[in-house]
Amino acid sequence: MTDRDVAPTRRDNGRRTAMAIVALAFIASATTAILAFTASHRAQKADAANLAADSTDLHSVIADWHLQRDGAVDKTALGTRLAALSAWKPRTPCGAQARNHLGEAMKQDMARFVNDTDHSSPVDLRAALEKSLQECEASRGRDVNI
Repeated sequence: MTDRDVAPTRRDNGRRTAMAIVALAFIASATTAILAFTASHRAQKADAANLAADSTDLHSVIADWHLQRDGAVDKTALGTRLAALSAWKPRTPCGAQARNHLGEAMKQDMARFVNDTDHSSPVDLRAALEKSLQECEASRGRDVNI
């Protein structure tokens, strides 16, 4: 009788089953990792595009603000611009943060415009917006704990 004629023992079947389970678990974890990395990459690209759109919208708000402020006789036109900024819906959390910082800077600018007769020292809204966007960009992804 040769080794080939001997029926496999229960021990050999258990090893095969264990190896199959380990292989299946490895394939499942590798697939999950690939899907997670793909979803993360897709989310980062979408977030970058949405942040660029938010930034463009906020820069146009600044341009409108300067036109309104320079041509305004009273502060109601500026109040309307502030209300429009508050109603604007950002696409990203960074956009919301930038909107809030820009709103505060616009309130300071309006206060200077109303209280200062020569209007010589307006608030630099672009610098406030850029600073907020840079701070947010620098802290992106740090809120994720793995």
